[in-house]
Amino acid sequence: MVYSRGTDKAVALPTRIRLNTDNSTANSVLEAFINVGLVGASQALAHEAYDATRREGVTKHHLENAGKRAFSDALEWGAVAGVYEGMQIAIERVRERRDWVNAAVAGGATGAIFSLRRETGARTNNHIVTAAITGAAVSTAAEFLRQL
Repeated sequence: MVYSRGTDKAVALPTRIRLNTDNSTANSVLEAFINVGLVGASQALAHEAYDATRREGVTKHHLENAGKRAFSDALEWGAVAGVYEGMQIAIERVRERRDWVNAAVAGGATGAIFSLRRETGARTNNHIVTAAITGAAVSTAAEFLRQL
């Protein structure tokens, strides 16, 4: 909460960007992409700021790299969130229920899909399975926490 100047009234800051495209699935996927993408960009900028404190100076080159990394991380984090959200909605529609199973399947599939973006030489079946298991575990844990 933030208190407005000169009053004791608390003002709630927006915590999410909301969209209305007249399509609930598109809304959810785009909102996930944007909101999580912003978190990814913030994480990248925080990391770059920390690195800047360890250097003696910050150059134009450092700032350009920070911007590029923030943009790249925003796209990557947003894409993962958008794919996950879309898969979870599709699974929910097929199963006609919303529970941790949807989160586990969507997380596993999303992890496997994004593990495929690696270079062919670095991609192995073990890597794909590990990414799927990790995605399923993290998304299931998040779903359990959401229900608390």
